[in-house]
Amino acid sequence: MDNLMMFRNGNTILPIKEVDGEVHFSAEYAAIGLGLCEIKNGKEYVIWKRVKKYLSTEVSKGDYISEPDFYTLAIKANNPVAEKFQYWVTHDVLPSIRKTGSYQAPVQKPMNQIEMLEAQLGIIKKQEERLEDVEADVHELKENQKLEPGEYNYIGRLANRKVKEYIDVHHLTLSQEQRAKLYKDINSGIAEVAGVRTRTQLRAKDFNLVCDYINDWVPSTASLTLIKQMQSVSN
Repeated sequence: MDNLMMFRNGNTILPIKEVDGEVHFSAEYAAIGLGLCEIKNGKEYVIWKRVKKYLSTEVSKGDYISEPDFYTLAIKANNPVAEKFQYWVTHDVLPSIRKTGSYQAPVQKPMNQIEMLEAQLGIIKKQEERLEDVEADVHELKENQKLEPGEYNYIGRLANRKVKEYIDVHHLTLSQEQRAKLYKDINSGIAEVAGVRTRTQLRAKDFNLVCDYINDWVPSTASLTLIKQMQSVSN
C-alpha cells in the first residue's frame, strides 16, 4: 500500500507511507518530531546537515526514511522531545498499523476528511514558506557575490574619468600629489556608501549605488582645503 497516512498527536503531525509491507516516515516531520530542528524568525527548520550525518546518506524534505533509519535518528537525537515522540510512534502508531493496517489513536478520534485536508494544507503551506525562504537566501547570496571583473574595472574607469572631468571643468593645474588627494576622496566615498573598507570588497548589490555616487561626486571641503594648502606650500 503506497497511500499516504497522516497521523496526529496533539500538534504533532507525522506522514507515513507503507511501501511493499515496510513503514516509511516523512524525513522532514520525523526530524522535527525528534527535535532535530531549529527556530528562525518564528519558523521551524530541520537541521538537514545533522540528519544527513546521522544517516550517512542524502536526504531532504519530501523524502521518506525507513523504520531502521527512524530508530537511528531517534538514538542520535537523544533528547526529551525525541524520547516522547519515539514512544508515541513505537507504542501507538506502529502497533496499530501492524494490527489493523491503519492508525487508530487510543485517546483521540481518527482525523476525518476535513481534518486530513487541513493537515495536508498545513504541510503544503510550510513547504511554500520554506521555498520562499530558500529563494530569499539565493537572492541574498547573489547580491553578496563579489563584483564581476568587468564591473569592477568599469567602476575604476568611471571614478578616474570623474576626477579628470572635475579637474578639467574647474581648469585646475594640480601636481601628482594633489591629484592623489582627489582620487583618495572619491575612493573613500565609494567605500563609505557601500559600507566596505576598500573598493575590492564591493559586492554585486553595490554596483548601481556606487555608479550613482560617482556620477554625483564632488570633492569634500576637507580634500579641497588640503589641496589649496599644498598649493600654498609649493609656492
